[in-house]
Amino acid sequence: MTFNKLLARFKPNQANTSPIVVIMQSDGVFLSEKGQQEVSNCDVRANNWQKSLAQQLSSYPQKGRQVQVIIGSHWYHTYQIETPRIPKSEWPQALPFLLKDVISERVTDIVADGLELPSLNKTTAYVVQKAWLLQLRSIVEESGHELSQVVPEELVWAQGKQDAESYVLLQRSRFHHYRVSAFSQGLPLFHRTIRTVSGPVIQGDNLGLDVDSLALELQRSLDYLSSQLKTGAVHKLLCCCDEESEQQLSLALSERLSVNVVPLVEQREGWAGELLARIAVQAQTFAINLYPEYLKPKQEHLSLNRVAALWGVTMVCLLMASGYSSYVMKQKVAVIEQLELQSESLHQQLSEKQAALEAHRPSPVKAAAIARLKQEIEAKQDALKAVDDYDQKQQLGYSGVMNALATLGRNDISIQNIYLDQDNIDLSGLARSASAVPNWVGQFKQEQSLVGRTFKTLKIGRNANDIVMFELRTRPELASLKSLVNNGEKVTASQVKEARQ
Repeated sequence: MTFNKLLARFKPNQANTSPIVVIMQSDGVFLSEKGQQEVSNCDVRANNWQKSLAQQLSSYPQKGRQVQVIIGSHWYHTYQIETPRIPKSEWPQALPFLLKDVISERVTDIVADGLELPSLNKTTAYVVQKAWLLQLRSIVEESGHELSQVVPEELVWAQGKQDAESYVLLQRSRFHHYRVSAFSQGLPLFHRTIRTVSGPVIQGDNLGLDVDSLALELQRSLDYLSSQLKTGAVHKLLCCCDEESEQQLSLALSERLSVNVVPLVEQREGWAGELLARIAVQAQTFAINLYPEYLKPKQEHLSLNRVAALWGVTMVCLLMASGYSSYVMKQKVAVIEQLELQSESLHQQLSEKQAALEAHRPSPVKAAAIARLKQEIEAKQDALKAVDDYDQKQQLGYSGVMNALATLGRNDISIQNIYLDQDNIDLSGLARSASAVPNWVGQFKQEQSLVGRTFKTLKIGRNANDIVMFELRTRPELASLKSLVNNGEKVTASQVKEARQ
């Protein structure tokens, strides 16, 4: 397990709920949730926005939720400056120093962020008091939630008319001045607060001189937009004003201006803060965040309580590991002792067996005597076997062979010499023809005494009188063995011994 995974177990679990959207206007605090249309509000009394905000946040029983705050124009100031040539990630820390010549506060007392306007080659800087921002964070945290983003309301109004690429909006909330803003491609390009006219300018059916004054200020703003900002001629003006009939206001202004004036939302219900909340919960992201990362509290993953709990868990694990190791060690020691006892018993048995073996081992004298007696017994057994073989051969005799030769007598064969012993028979004589000899030998298988007899050599020739001579030998001659040796064939000692006999 890695250290990060171990720390993750001690982190508080974030509630899997949608963020809370807070709209802070001069007349009240409005709350809603991302993806929802229901809006709750609490009026601000005697500029006591802290109490109203805490009251609204306490109505959510589920704690630990992200809070996105949309602040009204009276909470922040805007300045148009040249676009800084530094990475945008460094703007929150660099903009206070770039604005030090146009603001009266110290750079350490403000928080700023910027929105680049590519069409104007300018950047709009949004500035808010750091002390007020920290107070806002404190109220959100005391309510059990977490502040995630602070957005100027201009960026929300810029997404109020999704079907229009650019438009001009006249907006007024309760207890506040009229405000003219121009938007293009979802970005605020121009804003102006009309402080010379107090609203509402339409009260019932009466149209006072304030309508003319308001129309005059609006015409000036429209002329500026057409000439200076190069946005082209403005043909339509949208209005969203509290405490007066937007239909009557649109009609009255259309008669006095060169553009058509229509309400932002037909048949709007509730205050402008409620409409602003419904727009904010549908928006995805905003390009401005006046609550930068360096102001967010650093979460201490290793707090004192968590460290103490971690040490406690570690000690318990160590004690459990130590106890288990001791238990296993005791079992191993018992097994070792038992094996040592078995080893001693086996060594003792081995010693006893070796002593018994030494006691039963014969002496060399007795072993030599036994060997001599075995040799003598083997010699006597060989002698008895030779005597038995001789008796069997003597019982056979030579009469059977002689009778068989006499029985096979022929007119074309004349035997002159016969040599017989226990294993061999040699015959020689005369024959009428050379072919008579093989025919005569082939008849040996008809006689019991001659069957199985084989001859090593057969010689057939003629004598001085031109008579056929033959010689059959069961023993090879020395001359024949010599010729075999000359031809490279193997000759055994028994063959040589037979040839010499």
